[in-house]
Amino acid sequence: MKNLKTCSYAVLIAALSAPPALAQTCKNARADMAGLYTLRGVMETGSQILLNANGSFRYMLAYGAVDEEAEGCWQRVNDMVILTPTKMLVSKGGNKFERLSLPVVEGGKLTRQFGTRMGIYERR
Repeated sequence: MKNLKTCSYAVLIAALSAPPALAQTCKNARADMAGLYTLRGVMETGSQILLNANGSFRYMLAYGAVDEEAEGCWQRVNDMVILTPTKMLVSKGGNKFERLSLPVVEGGKLTRQFGTRMGIYERR
């Protein structure tokens, strides 16, 4: 668990230094949804999403030997936050996505289905 926490801090530092070119291509998003979201409720899985008010995002997921990282643009449409990556790195066994739609639930949390488990991304 300590390694996951260390990894999370490294991702946060990288996310906060998102390249300026990306920010210029995204449309400003809802500032009330901006922030760092951490996955809860899925065993042995670490994942974070940083939603920036300028419409850019950074994403990471670590599950066993599978690692996923993405950056791109996000928007909120009704009760969904939609991530559209412009860059995505995936290890063997990972899953590339063209769009990831995350339902917004009470308290501004984001949900995501992982097999039979429902994960909740909570903002810090």
